[in-house]
Parts: sequence; structure tokens; C-alpha cells
Amino acid sequence: MSHATVTKRLTWRGCGGFPVSMKRTRLIELPEDADLPLKGFVRLYETNLRAERKTPKTIAVYNYVLHKFIDWFAEEYQRTPSLADITATQARLFLVYAQEKPKWQGHPTLDGASTECLSSATLHLYTRTLKTFGAWLAREEHLPLDPLALVRLPKMDQKQLRPLTEEEERLLIGTYNDNNPADCRIKAIFLLMLDTGLRLAEVVNLKDADLDLDNGFLLVMGKGRKERSVPFGFTTEKVLRKYATFFRPDPATPAIEAFFLSPDGYQLTERALPMLFARARKRTGIQRLHAHLLRHTYGIRAQEGDMPTITLQHYMGHSSPKTTERYVHAGQSEKLKRARGYSPIDKLGVRVKQSPQFNRRRR
Repeated sequence: MSHATVTKRLTWRGCGGFPVSMKRTRLIELPEDADLPLKGFVRLYETNLRAERKTPKTIAVYNYVLHKFIDWFAEEYQRTPSLADITATQARLFLVYAQEKPKWQGHPTLDGASTECLSSATLHLYTRTLKTFGAWLAREEHLPLDPLALVRLPKMDQKQLRPLTEEEERLLIGTYNDNNPADCRIKAIFLLMLDTGLRLAEVVNLKDADLDLDNGFLLVMGKGRKERSVPFGFTTEKVLRKYATFFRPDPATPAIEAFFLSPDGYQLTERALPMLFARARKRTGIQRLHAHLLRHTYGIRAQEGDMPTITLQHYMGHSSPKTTERYVHAGQSEKLKRARGYSPIDKLGVRVKQSPQFNRRRR
């Protein structure tokens, strides 16, 4: 019978109501299947995710991270990891390795192209994936306790959201001619994303039947299979209607329900849209252009227009109001930047001489 050392943190209220905590370590017996290969339990976990109707993208991410852990362990210890090897210590060692390794190291074409490491958001995702897997192992009684309960989520960088400027928005939309079949589809996609904040996957999976052009709203199935309705404006409606009426091809098969189609009538893929944005970067010169930037721009513009936070949360499909709060702060920041243009003193046109010391500092 295998054994493992498990540490558990106990917390209670002490004198005066102040929280007191301590760690308690004890030796526990592991089940007989603890020596079985960890890869088999990952396959069982994948089956569980499919049964819970998780999206293929979510399952792919979980599989990727867990197999990265397995590959790291096998290389580090020269053996295949077993269930008993999924411990808090090994998880932390793996996360340190992932944090310090250059992002593209080992890539067949990009290895050595950059020394950039994983972002804090990606490291956060790795940690969440491992912790969710550990909790599942305990819940399914493959292990007596959650082995990763004490692994803490890393702090994420809180970067200021920067939307497209109004000039960049006009440039992006004005670059495409909606009387051209290919341009009209691209222009419709960009307008829809800027006017609704849809995610890339939500645009690709938008159904023709879920788009109400007469009333100016759509139904979209978002994260967690939660459906929501989102309105859009008259300009977006006109371009969407032009695409639907004149340029949208007939679906290649009766089973295809997507609104945006390839020229031969098939649904666009999530891989196709990043390529579309890459071409748009070359065509417009907006080098920071990407799909999520359009979503950020929508959220910030909505806040600048004083849209209630709870309404914005619904339209953007956020499960937590904390996520929406980022757009509140970014919207306020954009208002402050613009407020400088209304300075009453600047409008007076008063000329102020700079001191000689200031000029010397600038030189």
C-alpha cells in the first residue's frame, strides 16, 4: 500500500475574533490504483468533461495542460508519472518550470525566435486546470483528499485596457468596401464585434436563425452554454443585411446553420478569423489589431456612454461582475483623457513661458 504526506490548513477564530490558522501534516494511505499511470486518469477526466457537455475548446485546453505536466514529469524524473505523483510539490515545480521556460522553446518553427515567457494569465490558466483536476480526483474518490488544495493561484498582471481610438475605428471600417463580396463579409464581422462585443468563437458560431435584423438584436450561446440577447445599431444592421441579401452563399449542406460562411458555403473556423485579422493589420497598418481588442473597445465605449454595469455584464456574457469592473475603470480612464481637451485655461490661449531650467532639462 502506498502512502503520501498530506498537509491541511486549519483556520478558526481566536480571542477577540481574530482568525488563527495552522498547518497539520499527516500520513495517509493511498488507494491501490495510485500506482496506475496518470495518463489513464486524464482520459477518465476527459470523459467526465464530455459528459458534463464542456465545449471542445475547454476540453482541448485541459488536455493540453495536463499532458504538459505529464511530459514535464517524464523528462524530469525519467519515468511515467502515476496517480501518486500528482502532489502539491510536483505541481508547483511544474508551474515554476512553465513560468521560466521561453514560450516558444521546442516549437518546430519558432524555437529561439523570442525569449518571451508565459503571460500571467496563461500561468493562471495552468494552475486552475491542475487544481480543477485535483478536486475531481478527490470528488471521484480516486484519491482520499484533494492533492492540490493548498496550491494557490498566482497573481495576474492587471494591465490597463487600451481600446481602439476613434480614428482607428474609422480607419478599420472605412478600409473595407461593402459593395465587394469579400470586403462586405469582413466589414460585417468587424462592425458586429465593435457593436456587440462578441467573442471570436461566438461570431464563428452565430446562427442565421438567431440574427434578428428587423429588430436589431441577436441571440448568442456564450461561455458555460449560457444564451444571451445582445442589441446592435442601424449601421451594423445595414451591412449585415447587405451581406445576407447579396453576398452570403447558400450553405454547402442543409446541416450548416452559421451566418458567416466561406465562399464555398461552409462555416468559418476559429482558425480562419485570426488569419483575417492578420491581413487586416497589413491593410490598415493597425499593428495591435486582434479579435479581443474589438471586444475591449466595445466594453469601454459602452461604459463611456454610461451603460449600467449590470447591463454591460449581460451583453458581454461575463459570469462575474469583477470582470466587467475592468471596463468600468478603463472607461473612466478614457473619459479623463478626453476631459483634458476641455480645459478652460487651454481654451483661453494664454501663452506661458517655460523656465530656463525646464528647457535645460529637456535638452
